[in-house]
Amino acid sequence: MAPGSAALALKVAAVVAVLTMLVVPSLGRCRSPAPPPPTPTPSPPPPPPALTPPPPAVLLPPNPAPAPAPGPVISCPECSYHCCYTFVTEKCSSTCDAVGPSCNSCRTQVFVLCRADKNCTGSCDECNDTINNSCISACTTRYCDACTRGRSGECRDNCSEQCSPPNCIPWSPQN
Repeated sequence: MAPGSAALALKVAAVVAVLTMLVVPSLGRCRSPAPPPPTPTPSPPPPPPALTPPPPAVLLPPNPAPAPAPGPVISCPECSYHCCYTFVTEKCSSTCDAVGPSCNSCRTQVFVLCRADKNCTGSCDECNDTINNSCISACTTRYCDACTRGRSGECRDNCSEQCSPPNCIPWSPQN
């Protein structure tokens, strides 16, 4: 007997037992002269399902080997230049980006005051020296330059792993 048919036979026997318990007590209360109904006999368990052969295996072509990863396409010096430029620009942007607007604002204000003071109607070239001398502090790039120099040293440490073989092509006289 297959393992599944034993479980099925057990279930059938349990159902028959439950039905018998429900029917037999009610027979004692029935005053009918009719003979008691015959006790149902358990039906034989159904035959086990026929084993069907598994579907034929689908033959897939073997997986092709993955294509080799593309080699580095940038020279290590070029990689370092781009990496450092990006690193320094990010780190010094707040200091360096402030120079232009600050300088332009100063130059505009000084030019307006100088034109009014000199009563200029044309280009007012005589104000150029006044503008240049008055806006030295606002137009200085010394803080930006200091940040750039300081961060350049850090960029070498930051970019050294990223911009070394096998991530890039080492420099050689043939390159």
